[in-house]
This record gives sequence, structure tokens and C-alpha cells, in this order.
Amino acid sequence: MGDIKRDFSELQIKENQFLDLLRNEKRGTNRTFKLKGPSSFLFSNFAVLALASCGGGGGGSTPAPTPTPPPSNNAPNMGANTTFSFTEDTAASFGIGAPADADGDTLTITVDSIPTGGVLTLEDGTPITAGSTLTIAQLEGITFTPNLNVNSTDDTIGGLVLTVTDGNGGSDSATFSFEVTAVDDAPTSISLDDSNITENVLGDNVGLLNVL
Repeated sequence: MGDIKRDFSELQIKENQFLDLLRNEKRGTNRTFKLKGPSSFLFSNFAVLALASCGGGGGGSTPAPTPTPPPSNNAPNMGANTTFSFTEDTAASFGIGAPADADGDTLTITVDSIPTGGVLTLEDGTPITAGSTLTIAQLEGITFTPNLNVNSTDDTIGGLVLTVTDGNGGSDSATFSFEVTAVDDAPTSISLDDSNITENVLGDNVGLLNVL
């Protein structure tokens, strides 16, 4: 593009001088102007202008690039709150979907609370307790055993609350509720109270039948 030489400490380039410099350049071309020696540069009406800083020796150096800020952390997702259905006095197994993390972080799953109306165990039979941690693989094959004669109609069952953390400040929780359907219990004993009756009296009460 050529040089503009000036021996003073300040250099002012007017619009027509830039037009002369850029006249033969294609539209969209990027060019760099270097200032030799200690000097200042006055300019206006330019979309982009890259300058190299010069010391007294005439050499130039490129300005340090602006540091790129680290990407923001995405919180993990434990999934939606879910209700599992069971039958009174009957143990059954269920599975919970694996939590997701958009950043691919290593996740930790913590048991915040467990149901009060039954017992939770892992696939290998290990009881699940509040405050323990679970692996993603352990979320499958969990068994819930309702307490004897406990159902959602007459009792409070409670639920399982899990929290997943990614180690970078992100976390998410989900509640897994348990609904236990009541069933009729078979009688365990039948008894008839002793009673005195009068002979040849129709419809006399012969006693009270008890079914337990």
C-alpha cells in the first residue's frame, strides 16, 4: 500500500490521504497500519483499524488478545417429579431415569429423604438410607416394600427425594412419590359368642358371629 513518512512526533492523515492509500484495494480487504517511532494516530469513520504499538527502536508488537471468558455452567437435570403405584402388602421394583448434564460433568446423586411407609432397597438388597449417595446404575432395580397393612387411603407413605450435583455449583432435585392401593384382608379367625335360646321359638338370636 505504500508508506507515509513524517518526521514529527504527531501524524495526522486526512480523509483524502486514506482514499489515495486505499484506492486500489478491493472492498472488504483488511490492512494493518504500522507507526514507526513514538507517535500518536488520529482517525475517524473506520469500522476496523488494527494498529501495532511501536517503541523508540521502531519495532512493532501486536496487542495482547482479550482473554475469552470461560463458558457458563449448565445445571444438571434430575428429571420430573414422578409417582409410582404399588399394592398393599406387596413389594415391587421400579427404575428411575438417569440424570442429564449438558456439560458432561461427573454427577453425584444424593438421597435427601426416603418414604416413611415402607422400605427401599437396591437391586442387591442393600437398604437405601437418607444421606447416602447412589450411582446412575443403582437407579435401576430399586425395590419398595410397603409396611404391613399400610396404604395411601389410611396412612402417609412419603416419597424419595434425590438431588444431583455436577461439582461446579449446579444442582437439581426431584421427588418420587409412592401410592399404595388398599386391598381387602382375608379373615384370620371366625368365632360365635355363646348364647342361650328358647326351644321352639322362631327367629331367636343364637349368638354374635365375629370375623377378624
